[in-house]
Amino acid sequence: MTTKKFDLQTWLANTGRDVRRDGERIRSVAVRRHFDAPIERVWTAWVEGWKTKIARGEPRPGETVELDLGGPTRVTCKILACEAPTLLAVTWVYGEPTEMKPDEVTVRMSSVGDRTLLELEHRSEAGATWAPGVGAGWEAGILMFELMLEGGDLSVWPETHAPLDKLWVDFVGEKAAS
Repeated sequence: MTTKKFDLQTWLANTGRDVRRDGERIRSVAVRRHFDAPIERVWTAWVEGWKTKIARGEPRPGETVELDLGGPTRVTCKILACEAPTLLAVTWVYGEPTEMKPDEVTVRMSSVGDRTLLELEHRSEAGATWAPGVGAGWEAGILMFELMLEGGDLSVWPETHAPLDKLWVDFVGEKAAS
């Protein structure tokens, strides 16, 4: 199988990003991306890929799972909704749960002709690190998902982190972490 050549500039130009604010305070970030595949294929790949990250718990609505994303800290999620093939909503706690209200992540998919639109929104009341943490992190994850879904060259993925961090720092208007 031949892998498609990856072009970061094309990716950046064809990916939608939104920042939602309440005054100066950021409340959520969203990433939108079209995939050249039917919704059932994109949904199945997304959910099956997500399930491979579960280190503990059962992937059912109302249940809590712990995700191992390969970093030093795990993520705890309560599954709020799972409506194939259009909606997956979870709480999102990076690290140990606290008394603070957990973040929420919603993934919506819709058919657009023979393509699929994936929209991911991450909402937080806790003051997440929006730019290099949440925004660039989710966009890098969606980029990796697309490379895997379309048989792209996975070796380019690590090279995308610095440009995505810079893009999101500029986009959100946050200062880069020192």
